Amino acid sequence: TLTTPILSFKSCNNITIKNITIECTRGIGILVENSSNTIIDNCIIKNIGHIGIKTNGTQLYDNKIQNCTLYNIGSYGIVLNGGNRYKLIAGNCIVNNCRINNFSRIEHSYKPAIEINGCGNKISHVELYDAPSMAILLHGNNHTIEYANIHHVCKEVHDQSAFYYGRNP
Repeated sequence: TLTTPILSFKSCNNITIKNITIECTRGIGILVENSSNTIIDNCIIKNIGHIGIKTNGTQLYDNKIQNCTLYNIGSYGIVLNGGNRYKLIAGNCIVNNCRINNFSRIEHSYKPAIEINGCGNKISHVELYDAPSMAILLHGNNHTIEYANIHHVCKEVHDQSAFYYGRNP
C-alpha cells in the first residue's frame, strides 16, 4: 500500500544503485530529483503501481539508467528528464540496454515505456513491448533515440504510434 517512492534521492551526486530488485508498491520505484552522476545499473523494477523510475527537477545532468528490466508497471516505465531545454544545455542523461514490458497497465493512454524530456538526452539499445499505448513519448530538444526494438504496443489506443511527439515542438 506504499504510495511514496521506495528509493528517493534529492540533490545528490555520484550515487550508484546496482543489482537490486524493487517491487510491490503503489507509487514510484525509484525517484531521482535534482541529482547528477546517478547510475541505476542492472536492477529489476517490477509490480509497480505508478512509475518504475523517475528523474525529476531542473538540475539533472549525467544520469544513467542501464542494463535494467522493468515490467508490470501501472503507468510510465521510465521518465527521463535532464538538461535545460530553454538554454539548450545538454543533460547527457541516458537509458541504455534496458527492457521494459507490460507497462501502462492501470493508466492506458499517454503513459509510455519511456518519456524523455529536457535537452540532449539519449535512449539507446532498448526493447519496449506489450502495452496498450505508445512506447516512447518525446518532449524537448536535441535528443538521440537509436537501436530501439519496439513491438506489440498501441494495442488499445489507436490514435497514437509507437513513437509519439506532439504539442510544443
